Amino acid sequence: MWFMDRLPKDTNLVWAKRWTDAHEETPNNPQVSKEMDIYNNDNGIKIVHKNAGTTYAEIIQSCIGLIKDGELRVIHNGEIQPTTLKEFSIQSIFDAIEKRVESLIDYYLTYQMNETKQVNSEKEGALHFCVRENYLHGIREILLKGGANVKYKRKMNDNETPLMVAAVYRRIEMVKSLIASGADKNLESTSGWTAKEKAKNEGYLEIVKLLS
Repeated sequence: MWFMDRLPKDTNLVWAKRWTDAHEETPNNPQVSKEMDIYNNDNGIKIVHKNAGTTYAEIIQSCIGLIKDGELRVIHNGEIQPTTLKEFSIQSIFDAIEKRVESLIDYYLTYQMNETKQVNSEKEGALHFCVRENYLHGIREILLKGGANVKYKRKMNDNETPLMVAAVYRRIEMVKSLIASGADKNLESTSGWTAKEKAKNEGYLEIVKLLS
């Protein structure tokens, strides 16, 4: 919803709704997701036109206010429910990743870039955390925004890179995304193992092939 502020302040509301809702009509989009997104799109358009001339950061804060007040919607356990920051307890990009609150992940990546360079209590970066959480979309978002170092070694469990962790967890698509984004396949952990050697030790031959 953050991109709503890109709409010109004099954009026709009917055209704006048609444009923002267009991607909801994709054949594989679940009905519950479609309903949630359209509801949130409508609120986003209203915010932009009500606050014409404000900055992108101010639009973000207005959206966060709607989330806090329960005026937007999320899917929880397959049902559309009101949002609240209190419910999610979002205080860092790690919280946003864990709760799959994509709008706030985007906020952290866009306006709190230093956050993506921090580590959590387990001494791992956001990419490592996405791997453990099996959150492929988070991996791709962070890589797309360029907010994390794909070569960073977490300060735990043999000082592994995100690629090594993805290999050990058998996250095939994550391995592909990390490689495509410049992850170094030849880096070694503290014990001297590369991501390929770790995958081979686990018997994950399809990942071994990707890393060869």
